[in-house]
Amino acid sequence: VWDLLMAAVPTNEDKNQYVDDGVDGFLAFGFRPGSEAKQPYRLCLPEKLPGEFTIAATFKPMSLRTSYLFAVLNPFDTIVQLGLRIS
Repeated sequence: VWDLLMAAVPTNEDKNQYVDDGVDGFLAFGFRPGSEAKQPYRLCLPEKLPGEFTIAATFKPMSLRTSYLFAVLNPFDTIVQLGLRIS
């Protein structure tokens, strides 16, 4: 199991990320527009994913704008190699 929230731990420096109560009172991270949680993918994911895997997410969009809830980019941040797009 790989926990992608470990890549999104809010810091005092980023006012666009915050800690909140999630489903059933569990810890959740909130992201305001403009937030970026960047980590090298190898800190959060294995070198190669299994042939079948699941990404589970609970989210509450605040706008109708198309965006990515989660994305793995190439080293140049130009191509989304794996992502969860909300549209």
